[in-house]
Amino acid sequence: MDTKYVFIILMFVIGWGSALVLQRLCKKKKVYFNWIRTTGFFFCVNYFLASSVKMVLGEPESTLLESLWDIHASTFIHYSIPLFTVGIILPFAINKVFKESIGKYIDLFIVNIFIGGVVTSIICGGLLSNLIFCILFIVCAILAFIGVLLYKKDLAFWEYKEYMKGSKILLPSVMLAAVMLLLYFPTELFIGNLDEFPCSLWEFLGVAFLGVLVNVVVGIIVCLVVLPKKVLQFVSVLLSGLLIVGYLQAMFFNGKLEILDGEEQVWGLSKQFFNSVVWVMLIGILLFVGYRKVAMQRVYRTVCIYICMVQVVSLGYMLFTTDIAQDQQAMALTNEGALELSSQNNVIVFVLDRFDSEILEKIMNTDQDFLEPLSDFTFYNNTTSQFSMTYTSIPYLLTGVAWNGESSEQYINYAYQKSNALPSMVQEGYQVGVYTAIRYYTPLFYEITANYKENVEKHCSIGTTISMMYRMSMYKIMPFGLKRNYAYYSTDINEIATSEKLWNIENDLPFYHSLIQNGLTINENVDKIFKFYHMMGAHGPYYLSEDMEYDKTGRQVTELPQSKASLKIVYEYLRQMKELGVYDNALIIITADHGQRAEIGVDAEVSSRPILLVKTAGATQEVMTVSNKSVSQGNLMPTILQTMNIDGHVYGKTLDEMADNNIEERTYIDFGKTVAIQYSINGDAKQTSNWAIKSVKEW
Repeated sequence: MDTKYVFIILMFVIGWGSALVLQRLCKKKKVYFNWIRTTGFFFCVNYFLASSVKMVLGEPESTLLESLWDIHASTFIHYSIPLFTVGIILPFAINKVFKESIGKYIDLFIVNIFIGGVVTSIICGGLLSNLIFCILFIVCAILAFIGVLLYKKDLAFWEYKEYMKGSKILLPSVMLAAVMLLLYFPTELFIGNLDEFPCSLWEFLGVAFLGVLVNVVVGIIVCLVVLPKKVLQFVSVLLSGLLIVGYLQAMFFNGKLEILDGEEQVWGLSKQFFNSVVWVMLIGILLFVGYRKVAMQRVYRTVCIYICMVQVVSLGYMLFTTDIAQDQQAMALTNEGALELSSQNNVIVFVLDRFDSEILEKIMNTDQDFLEPLSDFTFYNNTTSQFSMTYTSIPYLLTGVAWNGESSEQYINYAYQKSNALPSMVQEGYQVGVYTAIRYYTPLFYEITANYKENVEKHCSIGTTISMMYRMSMYKIMPFGLKRNYAYYSTDINEIATSEKLWNIENDLPFYHSLIQNGLTINENVDKIFKFYHMMGAHGPYYLSEDMEYDKTGRQVTELPQSKASLKIVYEYLRQMKELGVYDNALIIITADHGQRAEIGVDAEVSSRPILLVKTAGATQEVMTVSNKSVSQGNLMPTILQTMNIDGHVYGKTLDEMADNNIEERTYIDFGKTVAIQYSINGDAKQTSNWAIKSVKEW
């Protein structure tokens, strides 16, 4: 078991021990209290102490689990001893302060921390940072103390024999929450994006049903234990109201949600304000009417049951009408052969996602020595990409087929059908290894791709999958002002099901570790090899530091360090090529699928220039050359094929054939929701004045 979870269990055990000590102390005074709520109270104290330490140590924005992700045995001991000490002293101290009111104080605190924690976590994206939890703990402790002074009656909790009655009150809203958040919306997204998810739909559904069952049972039991009767009725009404308004948000208020590709979707302040006002008004009305009138509470429960049934029936219809017979999730581009090279002919292409030339120029201006391993390369600083997004850029780089006015989906099919680039490499005797996500590839070339495999086992991680289901759904049902807290990306989706055999484009660290631990090798059975490595590169979110440390929170790393880290991986690859004696004769290309997204004709104009560094076979020089040639990614496939003694002029000119003073028009396509904007670039791509809209295609 992960050490951080052992630490959480330890805090619970210490809390349970503190509860037993307090119970023994109060037994003489005939003061009795619920041991479950008391254990929860002491656990919260331990959690507060650990969070406070982590906050002081500089991790206020991380949750306790996030800040403990690399906890070692020595650190474990350093935390455990103080917690054990506090666990012994605290029961005596609290017994001395509150005396006969101790039970009421604990109950009030637990009610406050439970409701406050749930509401705060919803607002904060489902997680409570160390700072937020510490603030919440202090506020709840103060409110509980005030409650002891002002509230003279004892809280009326549910007895065991009343659990059935309480369950009936809570079941409709809890059931709707589980079905909506863990089953309906996640499965709807899965069915609409079958190629994007790394696991089987049936396994995904199995985890979803398990999540629904566990969350309904655990949710109801926890509420019955920690919430007094009147508070539970209020929570039931509140939860019903939130779910009903969230359902309306998802069905009617959202409009078209954009693809989450690493950049947040932005809504205007006026739209956020109006949407928030609607939420406050609707929930306020539902709360006011529902809590005052018992009959309305029955209406709310009926509405929850109705929405739940509608979603279950809709889900059944989607499953019945969707072609899911072919289990594409079992097909994969693996990392098999990723470290194998030929002793004779190697053509290597590194695609560092979203690595813009502007980033490389920052490195050149601030840390020139960092680029020393690239001394044999030519940096083409005036390069343009064909597309603004990975989805179409990877197929373009692998085919060399230019856009012809199609939609993004149509282009991908068209490009792979029209291109003979990869098959011609195989005919020339090259072993082709394409290391990217299979969603960017085509079944047409599976058989000629050395690292393509079928029946690759990928199983859902139950905890990660349920967490991701919740995040997907909350992004859909939350108001615009809070959606950013639930933003998720392809990185998160791919963590649902992983396999060590898969090539990982979301995290470059496994490739680096494999390089260090296993190293490049020579495959004596192959004379010619073509490798295409698609890496995370400079694409957000940023997880990999320049020191090759992986930050799971994505808060400590920025664009530049991750960009340098991706280059360091390439440097290690180049170093090992030199040791094997296969570096000099290889064609090595370091590029990006696209640069930063161009913004032309708006207040903040931004150009887009993917990096392009090329070392031809036999090239040696003291310092990296910088070329200002007007080139594009359209020159890459002809250059690659020429090196392989294949005529690639059907795809365009090679880099060498581009004149230094060339001013040929280059194009760049930016796909929107229902439109494709084609830009023409004439001259230096760095100057936005040389960019102009050429055409706009709508669908």
